[in-house]
Amino acid sequence: MALLASFAMCPEIVCDYDPSWPRAFEAERRLLEARLGSAIEGIEHIGSTSVLGLAAKPLIDIMVAVSAEQVPGCVDALAELRYRRRADRDFPGRVFLRRLDSHGRATHHLSLTEPGGAYWRDQLAFRDALRADRELAARYAELKRALAENLA
Repeated sequence: MALLASFAMCPEIVCDYDPSWPRAFEAERRLLEARLGSAIEGIEHIGSTSVLGLAAKPLIDIMVAVSAEQVPGCVDALAELRYRRRADRDFPGRVFLRRLDSHGRATHHLSLTEPGGAYWRDQLAFRDALRADRELAARYAELKRALAENLA
């Protein structure tokens, strides 16, 4: 059900893997590191765009580990990079932000999360499982495409 809700909140078309996605993440990583500096305790490319060959919505998902005390300052600093908080998608252990392009379309999703917390561990485990198992990744892509079709 959570996956269906995710698709409903973000109905972009699922498309074939784009080899530019890792470069887009690296470029964004550099911007984030320059803006947030020492507040960052870890930064990871997560979500489907982080898995070689996996179909995905064309959104770069990023997870940034920061201490709870750093979150308010990070949210303010990220606003200068056009990230906007979506408090309706926050939950304990994660603050959610989106970066929009000049047309109001989301280009990046960013989760500020506790270093080593449950969300951090779960996202890395899921990403790494998809990276390690092509059959699992193919089944996941099939499910994502089916969900996208049902919501269209």
